[in-house]
Amino acid sequence: MPKPGLRPRRSCPCLCRWASARTWRLSRFGFYQWRAGSDARADRAQADAGLALQITEIHREPDGTYGVPRVTAGLKDAGRRVNHKRVERIMRKFNIVGLHLRMKVRTAIPEPSATPVRDLMQRDFTAAGPNTKYVGDMLSRNFGLPIRWCSGRGGRGSSRG
Repeated sequence: MPKPGLRPRRSCPCLCRWASARTWRLSRFGFYQWRAGSDARADRAQADAGLALQITEIHREPDGTYGVPRVTAGLKDAGRRVNHKRVERIMRKFNIVGLHLRMKVRTAIPEPSATPVRDLMQRDFTAAGPNTKYVGDMLSRNFGLPIRWCSGRGGRGSSRG
């Protein structure tokens, strides 16, 4: 029995959610706006699931090779106006992936007749003591045109740089 002059607390799940929202530093207005939009989010999720079925049908027609641009065009031909960003988001969400035909670009092709440079360090860059091994590295930094090459010298196990 409560003390005289005090009213018992009402147990309202809404107040508990609001207290939880305060710990996440949400505003009261933002919390209630989020709560009011739950029906719209559920409707959008249902519409996305229906659209994912249509996307899957269009994607499977040519053996699963179509990506976002062709699926968007297929939806447009079927009479469904939808943005390519939404198609991309739904395809990512439902793991629908088109075929990637692009080859990896090779920028440095070695000359077949060139003799390889000797590996003097035997790929071992650990130093047994100070000032025993020195290695160098070339770095490219694009600060504008032309590309700047920054070279550095570093001694392994050394304080000299």
